[in-house]
Amino acid sequence: MESQTENAGGQVSIDLRGLKSIRPSAQAALAIHAVALAHAGHQVLVTLPTDSTCCEYLEKVSGLCWFLSNFDVCFAGRQRSGPFSSEIKDTILRLTTVGIADVVKVTEQVYEGFERTGTIRSSVLLDEIFEGLWEPADNAIEHARSDVGVVCLAQTWRTNSGRFAEIAVADAGIGILRTLQRRYPGLSSHQDAVERALEEGVSGVDDNQRGLGLTKMHHVSMSGTHRRLTIVSGNGCVIATPDGTRAITLTKSWSGTLVSLLFPLSQ
Repeated sequence: MESQTENAGGQVSIDLRGLKSIRPSAQAALAIHAVALAHAGHQVLVTLPTDSTCCEYLEKVSGLCWFLSNFDVCFAGRQRSGPFSSEIKDTILRLTTVGIADVVKVTEQVYEGFERTGTIRSSVLLDEIFEGLWEPADNAIEHARSDVGVVCLAQTWRTNSGRFAEIAVADAGIGILRTLQRRYPGLSSHQDAVERALEEGVSGVDDNQRGLGLTKMHHVSMSGTHRRLTIVSGNGCVIATPDGTRAITLTKSWSGTLVSLLFPLSQ
């Protein structure tokens, strides 16, 4: 995906023509970014992939095109007309905006989606998934101050290594650093803030019962083979797996936060 370019007339182009595939977390980040640009008054044009399989995925399975069209984002390239089929088994939750009143409803929809499709039979893992979506979505809505809300997506797909699922939550808010600086003014970098947010009890509000969301997500990612938690905020990034946690400082920064939980469906 090429970087968007903005001209003096307020147009922004997002070029996806070279894509062969795109993970759910990348779609969530793309969606919230495009919506934020449209909300700021820009004319956003998304050029769809030339690869027919990838294009069909964005149109039929994840619902990226339908979702963005609700925010007056325009498209170039192939587009599928008409409603989606609700029977596509890879679709657990299409791209969805979540407000404070929707968190439990959307989380239950994801839980029931995995249960309905039979992709997950472990009640323990289903409970972990419930927390894996509810916690970051609730955090984002309460702390992020995102003018365009929070975007959630849950999908499954196959690779040569087996079948995987990913849950992603993204917002275009103030980010983890500014949130935590309310209580921890000594924090000065996005990277330090993201790492600090994984610690139990660390929160932007003065409440001993808060600050557990990302800690729980971290625990979930460490408790099963091939699981991975990715958190991006500003230019800070943390990737946690059962093998350990590593921090990465990104070369580019973006407003908001992305939380992704990836896990195999063989567990």
